Amino acid sequence: MNIPSIPRELLCHSCTLEIYGRDGIFGERLLLSKTSISGVRISHYRDYRASVSGEVYPYGGVMYYDCRNSSPENISFMENDTVGVIIFGDLEYRILGIKYIYAENSLHHLEIELGGVSCC
Repeated sequence: MNIPSIPRELLCHSCTLEIYGRDGIFGERLLLSKTSISGVRISHYRDYRASVSGEVYPYGGVMYYDCRNSSPENISFMENDTVGVIIFGDLEYRILGIKYIYAENSLHHLEIELGGVSCC
């Protein structure tokens, strides 16, 4: 059974992925890389959630990244000891988690959980 990819007309958003390393001595974020992403879908909402560490995220959302129609391919959203941040419009989201969705035996799409950390 062949599962179709997410239709391109639904993947109408673009954003920027910034990867940060550990904080510096004075608490500044150390930018490691910056990548433009296109062909994604971002559904965002206003919500107040507290993480286990006590951080409050006033905005939340989900970013859908299709393995066929989103670009660039083979992008890494998070690695050990890094923090992924998505810039979408005037909102800055921290990547909180990633769900890997499979169709049969191959990766179909990613559902990336976002928590808003600030409004630009």
